[in-house]
Amino acid sequence: IAYRLRENIIEIRVNDTCMMIYVNETSRFIYLSHGHKLHTLNTATMQFLQDLDAEGASVFFEIVGVRNGVITVRGNEKDGDYCYMTAKLPDQYFEIDESYEESENTTRANDDGNDARCSMQPLGLGDCQHNFYSKFIDDFKIKDVLGHGSYGIVFEAVNNYDGWTYAIKRISVKS
Repeated sequence: IAYRLRENIIEIRVNDTCMMIYVNETSRFIYLSHGHKLHTLNTATMQFLQDLDAEGASVFFEIVGVRNGVITVRGNEKDGDYCYMTAKLPDQYFEIDESYEESENTTRANDDGNDARCSMQPLGLGDCQHNFYSKFIDDFKIKDVLGHGSYGIVFEAVNNYDGWTYAIKRISVKS
């Protein structure tokens, strides 16, 4: 895999073509997912951090986004259905993005998302276990990803209680 990051070209040699890559231009980290493993390259040191293990969870398919220590991935459940999962990354695996500022146009819902972020379990190092639980996942069934960027991910989701379809922007917030 060759990737141009700012003025540098970084070549990562992998044995498996099924590995998925996620890069954010403002971050020094490059994330690669393969099966239950998340590989993270710190481009400042050009060293891989210890692999993170999502043993017991769905197989990672695609990294949708990483924002302020929260990773969102699309996975494949054992029955073949797709699912979206979020988890907290360990501190040394991400950078805090201080660039977000609320504008007067920012829409606020009654649920600010803090409970969802606080309920997320961290990805494990080595043999550790984790779970992907959140109020968002309990309340909505994800149908599709409508878009994503540096401030969050927009999902098309069906509310489990009223059956209506919503476009929901999920962002991480400082607690």
